[in-house]
Amino acid sequence: DQALPVALKAVELSNRDAGILDTLAEVYFAQGDYDKALKIGLEGLSKEPDDQYFKDQVEKYKKAKVEEDQARR
Repeated sequence: DQALPVALKAVELSNRDAGILDTLAEVYFAQGDYDKALKIGLEGLSKEPDDQYFKDQVEKYKKAKVEEDQARR
């Protein structure tokens, strides 16, 4: 919980740097907010579209969201 305000401030100060966006996405992921993790992950990927790490992160968030959606049914 303490990481979220720090990550949000870092995103602001970094002018939405892809690596810092990844940190914010990971915080949301750890909190179980897969929608926000995916949204921020996609933003990071848009800044580094050829980076395999960012692609893998987005896939991780998508998978978690699908699994959460299936568990709710």
